[in-house]
Amino acid sequence: AAPWDDGSHNEVQQINISYSTNVEHGAIASIQAIYNDAAGPVHGTTPPGFQTVTIPLQSEHIKKVSGYTGDSPLAPGFTVVRSLKFETDKQTYGPYGVQIGNQSINYEVKSGSRLVGFKGTSGILLHDIAVHIGGA
Repeated sequence: AAPWDDGSHNEVQQINISYSTNVEHGAIASIQAIYNDAAGPVHGTTPPGFQTVTIPLQSEHIKKVSGYTGDSPLAPGFTVVRSLKFETDKQTYGPYGVQIGNQSINYEVKSGSRLVGFKGTSGILLHDIAVHIGGA
């Protein structure tokens, strides 16, 4: 697994996620953020049997990112992101994956701030995710 960091941007306009809801090995396999000024790279892979979803955020702002981490037989010995949910000022997207393990991902964007980028660790699957918060 290797660390990655998209850095800080003005705005997240779209998120692409590949995930599985299989109870045994369900997890988030990859994430890609499309920013207003650049398309971030895809972090992770899309294994067979995983589905991909596009979250359009052109007129929305992410207020909370939450999720679960745990073990997956697809990545023995590693903690992986099993589930992710994104709450915006208008609606909730997800949860994607399976809500099994530890509810250890919890980032809230306070009023007057905004989510401006993602960082994390990935291999075949997404192992960890964190966020960059910027001023309004």
